[in-house]
Amino acid sequence: MRPCGQAKYGWIVAAALSMALALASCGEPAKTEVVPVPTNPKVTAGMPEEVAQIVSALVIDPAAPATLYAGTRNGVFKSTDGGGNWVAVNTGLRDMLPISALAIDPAMSTTLYAGSEWGGVYKSTNGGGNWVAVNTGLPDYQVNDLAIDPAAPTTLYAGTAGGGVFKSTDGGGSWSAANTGLPDMTMTGVSALAIDPATHTTLYAGTGTGAFKSTDGGASWVAVNTGPTNTGVHALVIDPATPTTLYAGAYTVVSSSGDPFIPGSGVFKSTNGGGSWEAVNTGLTHTAVNALAIDPAAPSTLYAGTWGGPLFKSANGGRSWEAAKAGLTGTNFAALVIDPSAPATLYAGTFHGVFKSTNRGESWEAVSTGLPKIILR
Repeated sequence: MRPCGQAKYGWIVAAALSMALALASCGEPAKTEVVPVPTNPKVTAGMPEEVAQIVSALVIDPAAPATLYAGTRNGVFKSTDGGGNWVAVNTGLRDMLPISALAIDPAMSTTLYAGSEWGGVYKSTNGGGNWVAVNTGLPDYQVNDLAIDPAAPTTLYAGTAGGGVFKSTDGGGSWSAANTGLPDMTMTGVSALAIDPATHTTLYAGTGTGAFKSTDGGASWVAVNTGPTNTGVHALVIDPATPTTLYAGAYTVVSSSGDPFIPGSGVFKSTNGGGSWEAVNTGLTHTAVNALAIDPAAPSTLYAGTWGGPLFKSANGGRSWEAAKAGLTGTNFAALVIDPSAPATLYAGTFHGVFKSTNRGESWEAVSTGLPKIILR
């Protein structure tokens, strides 16, 4: 993301590095390079401070919730002890491939999909042991999000930068565009996807020009933007108990304003399947909301991760928010996931690695052992 200056896809959420750097300066776009941290102290002398790994995506194995996967600037990493330790699982992926999206098959949790910032989708059928490209019919667009139909897990959707939505009905074997009704995606894209857990042909897409809804499995889309105006939707979550209730994290990046986030940012709530939305931002001191999570056991509890600010929690369906940042040393939240078997446990993927809470966000600890650190120069 790049709030100042011009970028090819300036609003894209998955470009976590560009966004975080741009927040620090509103001058010309910075020329940046991500490299592993050298181990020789003579080499590191005078270099910028090392940065923990940028984590753009997180998923939890629903069958074994102590197993997690993280999408990073250096590929996919796996933990089998609740984030205590991470190991690279990149066999078959291009070297140093930045991963911007992950999805796990709910019926066969050893099957995973990874979307790349450099374009393309990869599939593993053995828990990340090895990966193969599954890109037939999928152009080389950055993949920002992936969603799997829980009732028919061979059906999946990819939200891309510049290409809109693509759909596969054969587990990634082939893809076709599913953009009828969406605006021109050439200079924008889809950064968030959410499938209705009760009616799986109903899905929502967050784009640079707002939210869209499909009731026919992506065959056609209609805008559902009554309420929020002139804003991009970067995160979507659906209440699992009442699927007509959903939340959107929204903000718009502009290049000509001193403040990169114009009015219209924050969390929006709909109780009628996207028919209308209302802002629910009381207590949000930072409104560039980039990641959302909803407690599956208590859906009135939500978490909102922001760019450049803290993580927030609401215990009343978004009516009010308070910061939940004790122990969080990182900002720029890209992913939030909740343990389905123990909803008091949640994880945050940030510009500074992975953080874990076991008390519903009251306190956090860094859990990034094994994730390689990087430097920016």
